[in-house]
Amino acid sequence: MLSGQFSPQIFERMSKVANTGDNVCDGQENPTNCPEDCQSLGEDNLAATEDETSEPIKPAPWFMEGSECSMRESSVRSEGSPWAFDKQGNTTELLPDGQVTCVLEIQVCGDTIFKQRVVGTDESCPEHYHYSYAQPTEVCCELWEEAKLTGTPCNPLMDADCDEITNESDTYPLDSSQQ
Repeated sequence: MLSGQFSPQIFERMSKVANTGDNVCDGQENPTNCPEDCQSLGEDNLAATEDETSEPIKPAPWFMEGSECSMRESSVRSEGSPWAFDKQGNTTELLPDGQVTCVLEIQVCGDTIFKQRVVGTDESCPEHYHYSYAQPTEVCCELWEEAKLTGTPCNPLMDADCDEITNESDTYPLDSSQQ
């Protein structure tokens, strides 16, 4: 019997091997271009999966209320803008006609998470750029600040919810339960 938590991909591959005995890689039976550690995941080859084990994603500690912490609410702003911005949210130039920047700006403990995407004026901004998808969240700023200095359990300026998806790429940067 297997113990511990495995990533969904490894669990799926291991389940298929256990049920069929086939060699699998990313859901393909008898693949031709497959890394060696993925060729056969039977009992003899479980060591290949040990490096790929993962714990369930837990909320970052600054989202959990504690007796020694005063919680503050994040603020959120979203808009469509005719301007181009750098990664910090500073205006750089006016966009060409027919383009608009979809902006989502989240303020947390004095820091800004800035997300943007340029789309055509005939397109809609992605839904997750709307402020309603980034609801204000209670944050312990003392723990947020400590993690910025130590990087433990993650650096919130890079990955605010510690789900191993950068804020820039994360659809929900303050909610590890949503990917």
